[in-house]
Amino acid sequence: MRKYTGISITDEFIRIAEAEIESGNIKSLRLEEIPYEKSDLKDAKFIKKIRSIVKKRRLYNKAFIALNNSEVIIKDKIVPPVKKNEIFKLIEAEIKDYAIFNHQNVSLGFNVIEKAKDKIKIIWAGTKEETLLSTIKTFRKAGIKSAGIIPSNFALGKFVGTFYENKAPLVIINVDNTKTTLTFMENEKVLYTYIQDLGIKEATSNDINLRNTWLGNILTTITFVSRNRNLSIQKVFVVSQKDSIEPLIQLLSSRLSYPIIPTNLPEDISFKNEEDYLRMQKTGGIEFAKAVGLALLGEKDAKGTLFCDISKHVLVEKKSVGIKITTTIILLALINGVAFYFYPYINNTLMSLQTNISNTKNKIEIASKAAEQTNKLKNELSTLGGTLSQYETVKKDLKNRSITSALLAELKAKLPPGVFINSVSLNEKGDIAISGTGTNYKTVLDYEVNLSSAKYIKNATIHSMSKSSGSAATFSMSAYVKGANNEKK
Repeated sequence: MRKYTGISITDEFIRIAEAEIESGNIKSLRLEEIPYEKSDLKDAKFIKKIRSIVKKRRLYNKAFIALNNSEVIIKDKIVPPVKKNEIFKLIEAEIKDYAIFNHQNVSLGFNVIEKAKDKIKIIWAGTKEETLLSTIKTFRKAGIKSAGIIPSNFALGKFVGTFYENKAPLVIINVDNTKTTLTFMENEKVLYTYIQDLGIKEATSNDINLRNTWLGNILTTITFVSRNRNLSIQKVFVVSQKDSIEPLIQLLSSRLSYPIIPTNLPEDISFKNEEDYLRMQKTGGIEFAKAVGLALLGEKDAKGTLFCDISKHVLVEKKSVGIKITTTIILLALINGVAFYFYPYINNTLMSLQTNISNTKNKIEIASKAAEQTNKLKNELSTLGGTLSQYETVKKDLKNRSITSALLAELKAKLPPGVFINSVSLNEKGDIAISGTGTNYKTVLDYEVNLSSAKYIKNATIHSMSKSSGSAATFSMSAYVKGANNEKK
């Protein structure tokens, strides 16, 4: 008999479940519930409190951890049949479109949902590296090592699949204090997730409009997924992070035409202490579904369809404020440098301006070590900004001509062997559309990867690939001109 631990972080509680498992069956449970606020995770007294509980209860000190749902993005995606590292590169290109990850290092992972000869369907999850490392550090100080960071959707899927249903199409509705998350599953796989910024407060509010909004979002989402993903939902499971499960069941039953099932712990499970047993008699143990699911994942699912560890792969994207400012200044200098190619008579003025910019850049680097110079530097930057504005008219006149020439040259330079461009279009907003052919999928993917290091092009993303004559692959791709107004952050 071995011990496994799961830790679930929600809006208001940290819940710990230690399971003793033998031959895939839970023999006994130990449950701990710790109220907290987000700021507590960095508080020494709070960490000491967790450590004392771990030590006193003699909890197993290695755990799978689920972050709060608001800290994690989960999306499904179709990719070509390529290797794991290349799939990560395709996910990385998509991650940059989410505001939550703006200029942040992102820790991520993915699971394969379905494989075919010409495509792979995956579901990926990501969180800020800063959030992940902070969480791991907190629990390490409290005496618990992380065995992996698993999104709570997968933990709930494991819980429901173990005790209730693991084959038929279903949806799990997890209601927290301020969030409601829907997890759609079939054949022990998470297929789709949705989160709305309404939770128990709205669902149990005296305001009928709030209740109807909460319920309407759920009904609309289930209908959308059923139709667009061809998923015939058979059952709806409900998980509550508080005791108020009955009002939720009644409200959902009034509008949904599916069996509504509360995800209670089975009654035949034994407990390490009487307090846990009494808690289960009162609430059914429903609030511990995430933590128990995490413990179950540790037993044998390290490579299973519900094991999505987001702590193993990191996309480095974070930049310091100084680097951001420097990048902007260099871009402006570059535009004016290209303009000089066409208008030699502004050379002296631009060279002087670039010298001032270089000096200011050096001062910014010094300012990162000496904060008291910040105001002075802001004034100097403001003066330079006024100087740059004098060239705005020249820049606008030259931008299309100079950048278009540079773009075409770079698009050609980045072509790998075997890839050919059929058409390129560039609109006034900076949107680039590219279509072409490649000898195979891999050469087309190589082109996308090559463009990720381009000087003038950003967010080059393949939208479609298909087989044409022979083994050749046709493709369409979009990108953005770096510095354009519509550039995605």
